[in-house]
Amino acid sequence: MAPIRAFVAVDVGETVRERAAAWCRHLAATGPDYRWVQPENYHVTLKFLGAVEPAVLSRVEPVLGQTAAAVRPFELRFQGLGCFPGWTNPRVLWVGVAEGQSELALLARAVDRGLSALGFAPEERPFRGHLTVARQRSDRGLADLRDAAQAIGPDAPAGTHLVTAVLLLESKLSPAGPAYSVRGRYALGGVCG
Repeated sequence: MAPIRAFVAVDVGETVRERAAAWCRHLAATGPDYRWVQPENYHVTLKFLGAVEPAVLSRVEPVLGQTAAAVRPFELRFQGLGCFPGWTNPRVLWVGVAEGQSELALLARAVDRGLSALGFAPEERPFRGHLTVARQRSDRGLADLRDAAQAIGPDAPAGTHLVTAVLLLESKLSPAGPAYSVRGRYALGGVCG
């Protein structure tokens, strides 16, 4: 069987999804050259796995189940727009995590440790949870985008979401953009997600 492009994530919930999508519609209307993430694909990535053989992926699933079971559910509060690496060259636009970042980072580290034991390379960069909403294709329209983003601001509330599960997602690439499907859902602290 062909390798499966996969990653580990948590959901963001409908309230956050709707608010972030409204912000993105406002930003997109200014005409910048970005590829906008479809709202149904919004998530917070904990670990990107890359192209994984199905036999290896079957060993990932119990690790995610055990890791999730050891973590209690927690709430994320999303707030404001930001970008990587900075507003001079905003290659990736994101909605920030204002509360729950420490719990999210602990979960990401636990996932990383568990999967490192299976041979996945450990993360070298510090974890910084965020909801990616767009990726830059060119620098066309940046001035108007910056103005619109500043009007929304870094403190605008985007809603809350109770994290109750870790997701194993499959990504299928196409010219229209990636499509994600849930391959596994692993409840935190024994709570059904």
